[in-house]
Amino acid sequence: MPEHYLAKLLNSRPEFEKHAETPPDAVYKTPYLPESDDLALICRLGDPELLSCSVFRPRMGSGGVFVIRDGDGALFSVEAGDNLTFAAVMGYFAKLVANCRYAADIFENLDDPDE
Repeated sequence: MPEHYLAKLLNSRPEFEKHAETPPDAVYKTPYLPESDDLALICRLGDPELLSCSVFRPRMGSGGVFVIRDGDGALFSVEAGDNLTFAAVMGYFAKLVANCRYAADIFENLDDPDE
């Protein structure tokens, strides 16, 4: 089972601490169509072959759940309890997965002098 963390803001930056409770199993099983009445998939960031982040929002309430995956499946999840923390964590993971794709592109094209 992947690890689960709780996000909190510290000086307007997200900090993550280990969380005992886990989100519904549906967020780990199916990255595109969760089978949960509580959570709805709103977007997927990144490259599913390399590193991606599936973003879920509760159907009622605030905050959300982020599930980080690589090509082999779910690595960990992060829960944001309120909307401000949700927005900060969304920015954090969007930058993380974009930088991974950018770095992979650089290394894939090292042999081509025109790239």
